[in-house]
Amino acid sequence: MTTETIIFFGGLMALVLFVWHLAATEDRSRRKVGAALWVIAICTCIIATYPLHKTIRLGLDLKGGSSFLMELNGEVRPAALQQAVEVVRKRVDNLGVAEPIIQPVGERRIMVQMPGLSEENIQTTRNQLSRVAQLEFRLVHPENAAELAKVDAGGPVPIGYELMKTSQKDKDGQKQESRYLVKRRPEMSGKHVRRAYHAQGAIGESFVSLEFKPEGKELFGRITEQNVGRQLAIVLDGELKSAPRINEAIYGGRAQITGDFTPQEATELSSVLENPLDTPVRIVEERTVAGTLGHDSIRSGVIASAIGFAAVIVFMVWYYHFSGVVAVLTLAANFIVLFGLMAQFRFTLTLPGIAGVILTAGMAVDANVLIYERVREEIAAGKALGPSIIGGFDKAFSAIIDSNLTTIITAIIMFYLGSGPVRGFAVTLTLGIVGTLFGALIVGRNLFEWALAKNVMRTFSARQFIIDPKFDLLRYRWYAIAFSIAVLVAGAIAFKTRGEACFGVDFAGGEAVTLTASAPTDIAVVRKTLADAGLDSAMIQAQRSAGAQGESYLVRTKFGDGQKAADAITRALPKAGFTLSSIDSVGPVVGKELLTKSAIALFLALFGILIYVTARFEMSFAVGGIVALIHDVAIVLVAFPLTGQEISLTVVGSALGIAGFSINDTIVIFDRVRECLRNSEKGTLYELMNRALNETLSRTVLTNLTVFITILSLLFFGGPMLRDFSFAWLVGSIAGSYSTLYIASPIVLWWTGGSDEWLRRQVVESEEEKPAVA
Repeated sequence: MTTETIIFFGGLMALVLFVWHLAATEDRSRRKVGAALWVIAICTCIIATYPLHKTIRLGLDLKGGSSFLMELNGEVRPAALQQAVEVVRKRVDNLGVAEPIIQPVGERRIMVQMPGLSEENIQTTRNQLSRVAQLEFRLVHPENAAELAKVDAGGPVPIGYELMKTSQKDKDGQKQESRYLVKRRPEMSGKHVRRAYHAQGAIGESFVSLEFKPEGKELFGRITEQNVGRQLAIVLDGELKSAPRINEAIYGGRAQITGDFTPQEATELSSVLENPLDTPVRIVEERTVAGTLGHDSIRSGVIASAIGFAAVIVFMVWYYHFSGVVAVLTLAANFIVLFGLMAQFRFTLTLPGIAGVILTAGMAVDANVLIYERVREEIAAGKALGPSIIGGFDKAFSAIIDSNLTTIITAIIMFYLGSGPVRGFAVTLTLGIVGTLFGALIVGRNLFEWALAKNVMRTFSARQFIIDPKFDLLRYRWYAIAFSIAVLVAGAIAFKTRGEACFGVDFAGGEAVTLTASAPTDIAVVRKTLADAGLDSAMIQAQRSAGAQGESYLVRTKFGDGQKAADAITRALPKAGFTLSSIDSVGPVVGKELLTKSAIALFLALFGILIYVTARFEMSFAVGGIVALIHDVAIVLVAFPLTGQEISLTVVGSALGIAGFSINDTIVIFDRVRECLRNSEKGTLYELMNRALNETLSRTVLTNLTVFITILSLLFFGGPMLRDFSFAWLVGSIAGSYSTLYIASPIVLWWTGGSDEWLRRQVVESEEEKPAVA
C-alpha cells in the first residue's frame, strides 16, 4: 500500500470519526471515539511528513534553489523591463512556486530565483519564463484551396498572406498535415484575453479555452459576424495551431485553441497566454543557489527555536503541573498537524512562514491558558472538578473560536489576494490555526476526559502569579495613547528624514556583486567579514553554474556599497582567492504591482475583520480591534527607522504575524467584556471593562510571557540573520500587550460615550438575532 493511499484512508477515517464524535451523546462512547480520532489524525500526519527533510519544502531563504538570469532582446525601454518583471512574477505564481525572488538587474536583465526544483520542473520553468506567448487571430484566404493549387503550380503567394502549416491527430490517432494561406496582419491579438485554462473534450483531448475581456468579447463577436463561412487561424508565437471555420457570429466571449497538446502542455500554455510578454526574452545563465540565510543562520535559528520552545514547555509544566503536561501534548499535536498538512499540500516553508508557526505556538498556548484560567474560576465558584473542567472548556469556547476565526479571515484574504511573503505567512497561519483548534478542543479535552474517568486527575493544581486583581487599568489610558502618538509621530519624522534609507534592498533595490572563489570558503566567515565592514544588512548566497569550477557568491547590498563589499571580502580572505566578476544595479524584489496587491489584501482583511467582529460583537468592538491592530503593525514598522535599521521582507512577514497576534488578544478580552454585559453584571461600562481586563490579566501575562520566552531566545541565540525577525516580534508583542488595554478598550468607551445601557442593549439584541457559535 502506497503512502498516498494510507494518507487518503487515514484522512477519510478521521473525518468519519469527527462526525461520529460530534453526534455522540454518551460520555464513554464520545471519549473512545475522540481518542481514536486524534490518534488516527496524528498518525496520518506523521506518515505524511516522513521523512521530514524530504516532505517539507523549504523556501529560498532556508534551502536555496535554482536561479535564472534572463535578458530582454532588442531595444529595451524601462517600461518594457517592468512589464516583463510583472509578467514573469505572474507566470511563476501560476507554477505554484512559493515566494520566489524576481528582481531586475541592470537595464535589460531579470534575475529569477525559485526554491528547489526537480529536473522536470526546471525544464517547465525554462519554457514558462522565456516564452513570449504572442497570440494572434488571423483570417484564412477565402479561396484557400484554389490559391494553394496555384502556389503548388509555381504561382506566387497572394499579397498580404503567408503559407503556414499545422498538423493534428485524426480520429485514428494519425497526424495529418494541413496548409493554409493566412493573412499576415492579425484581426485580433492576445492582449484581449482575460483568462486561459486547460480543458478537455468529450474523448479526453486537451485544449486551451480562452475567455476575452469586455473589449475583446465585442471585437471577437464583430470579427466572426463579418466573416461567417471563413476560417480563422489561431497563431501562437508565429506557429499555426488550428484554423476552425466560423459557422456563426460568436458573442459569448470564448474561443478554443486545439492542437496535439498533452495536459501539461495545455496547462503551461494557458499560463503564458494569460501573461504574454511584450518583449522577447532569453535565459542567458542558470545557477544553483544556496539559501539567503545560510546553513550557519539556519542552524542558529533551529537551536534558538529549540531553546525557546523547551523553555516554554518547562514553564507550562512548572506553572500548571498536570494540566501543563496536557498543554505540551496539545502543542505537540498542533505542530504535527501543521507540518502534516504542509507536507500533504506541498506548501513551502520560508522565514515569513516561520512567523506564522511562532504565532501558531502563541495562539495554541493562549487557547490552553484561556481554558485553564476558566477552570480555575469554576473551581473558585465551588464546583466539583469534573463540571469545572467541562465548564472551563465550554466558557472558553467562544473566545477561542472568535479569535481564531478572525485570524483565519485575515489569512484567507491575504492568501488569495497577496503574493510573496504575504502568501507564505497566510498558509502557515491558516494551517496552524487548524492545528490549534484540533489540539486544544479535541486532543486536550479528550485527555482531560480520560484523566477524570481513570481517576488520574483528582484536583486542578496550578500556580498563580496574580490573585484577584482589582487594578484601575483604564486610568492610565490617556498616558498610553499619548505615548503611542509620540512614538508614531517620531517614526513618521524618521521616515521623512531618512527617506529611502529606511528600506532594504527588497524594497529600494541596490547592487548585486558577483565574486568567484578559487578555494572553498565557509559562508559564515564571509558573512562575518561583511558585518565587520559595517555591511551586516547585506544578503549573501553561494551559487554554482553547471560545469563551472569553484564556487561563486552573490552579495546584494544597498546602492553604493557593492565595491565596498567586494573590497572587504577580497582583502579579509586572501587564501580563498576571491575575484570580482561583476557589479550590477538591481531593482527592488517588491515591485509596485506586488505592493499594490498586498495593500489591497491587507485592506480587505481589515474589512473582513470589521464585518465579522461587528456581527459577533458590536460595531464599537470592531473599530477598537482594528485600530489596535493597525497601531501594533505601525509601531513595529516605525521601530526600525527609529533605531536606524532597515525594513525588509522579513520585517513585513513579522508585521503580519503581529497583526494576527494583536487581533487574537483583543478578541479574547472583548469576549469577556461581552460576557459581563450579557450577564447584566452591575457597574458602569468603565467599571465592567476594568473588571474584564482584570479577570483576563493573568491570561494576558502568561500568554505574552510564553511568546517573550520564544522571541528572546531567537534574539539572543538566533544569530544576525534572524535579528530583524526577532526584533520586530519583540516590539510587536510588547505593543500588542498594551494596545488592547489602552487603545482598543478606550475606543469602545469613546464610541459608546461610556453608556453601558446602550451597549448592553446592542449586545443582547445581537445575541438574540444570531445563532450560537457552538
